[in-house]
Amino acid sequence: MSNGESATCVWRVRWWIRVGLVAFWVLLAWQLYLDYGFVAAGEMDPVEIRNGWIFQVGFALVTWSVTFRPYIAVGPHEVVVQGATRRRVFAKDALVEVEPTAYGLRFLDSEGRSFTSLVCQNTWARNEPRWCDVAEAALGERPRPWRGRDTPPSQFADVALRARLLDASSGLEEIGLNADASVWRLRRSATGTALELEDWAGMVLVTFGDGDHVTEVIDSESLARLLAVFGRGELTARHWRWRWMSGCFLVDAEGASPDVPRKETRFDRWIVRRAAYEVESVPVL
Repeated sequence: MSNGESATCVWRVRWWIRVGLVAFWVLLAWQLYLDYGFVAAGEMDPVEIRNGWIFQVGFALVTWSVTFRPYIAVGPHEVVVQGATRRRVFAKDALVEVEPTAYGLRFLDSEGRSFTSLVCQNTWARNEPRWCDVAEAALGERPRPWRGRDTPPSQFADVALRARLLDASSGLEEIGLNADASVWRLRRSATGTALELEDWAGMVLVTFGDGDHVTEVIDSESLARLLAVFGRGELTARHWRWRWMSGCFLVDAEGASPDVPRKETRFDRWIVRRAAYEVESVPVL
């Protein structure tokens, strides 16, 4: 990070990454130089020299575009994110989120525009990763870093999300929330039936009945569908068993999964058609 006269903070790809790639390019160039001797001795096809130069030029362009060109510049009023091929300028007061992803650091503004930078990754660091510094400079507050096996923040910690889900699901009431917001407990007012949702970092463990549970990959929209079906009393747990194997999946009154906007999976339909499988549908009332 460097500070200029305009108090602009700039982050670039780590110097040792750039030095390593340049050293590797030099090593390949030395190998290509030695190939000229092999071609002169008739021990190598001359086309290898041409292919070698094509690779060298391509590798140099890629190295420059992904390690030397990208940067993140946070100024008093704007944030400039230069990528390998594109540049995006955000108004500093319009940024709402700066979070690491699998591909780099993602910037999101209030209009829904986003851009991901390769400069910072959510990798191991002796203290805190660099992206925390970038987020603090861009947003004005330091985020809580999480990486590796650390548990990311639960989606149920968002008060607005919980309120929105309850408003869209008539007949439900909240009866509990863990201290870390990882487990959200709901109840259907008409019958008193409880439903427990536990956030598993991208998946949700749904517990119902006498402790039956099923793991679903659920985003906010799918979660709203699940709760709406449960609130109307149309949620059905379909249990299957074959020899030592067993399982369960949730469907609505029409046999569609409230998890995602699809009909039952091929595996679900395959189970129902097989006489050797014991299938029992139990309403979650």
